[in-house]
Amino acid sequence: FKELWTSDNPTFRGKYSSFSNIIFSPKPVQKPHLPIWVGGESPPAMRRAAMLGDAWYPIGNNPSFPLQTVDQLADAIQRLYHYAEEYGRDPKGLDVAFNANWYNEKEAQPLPDGQRLTFTGTPEQIAGDIRAFEALGVHRLMLGFQAPTLEETLERMEYFTKEIMPLTAGTV
Repeated sequence: FKELWTSDNPTFRGKYSSFSNIIFSPKPVQKPHLPIWVGGESPPAMRRAAMLGDAWYPIGNNPSFPLQTVDQLADAIQRLYHYAEEYGRDPKGLDVAFNANWYNEKEAQPLPDGQRLTFTGTPEQIAGDIRAFEALGVHRLMLGFQAPTLEETLERMEYFTKEIMPLTAGTV
């Protein structure tokens, strides 16, 4: 479907859909097309990201494929890079985004094996997680600041900005 974003007269014939003689506007500003993020943590999802994507976007709390520690993510990124090489792509050309919707600045949360869940705990621990994920190649990080009220959500965001971000100087 990249044809929609790059051609003035897009056409496509596939197994499940076809189109021609259509107008598709406006075109994305990014060239040659907007970046394609492929989500999912399973091996087939990672293969799709390696073969077709501009970025891999896992959500770390999938119970079947957890990515809740630095080591778990490091192993997964190595698999992703291996898949990219299998498809003849430069692994370093793939961006990695990460969604940690469990962010908790109030207390460290233990995993079943006793390790600390990343992005939980003290400002120093969370900043260390951010630096470690960046070192692995994560260039986009989404944290879950949402709280029961808008006021509490904004307070959490402000706390992150004032207490944690300064400890990540030079990172994403």
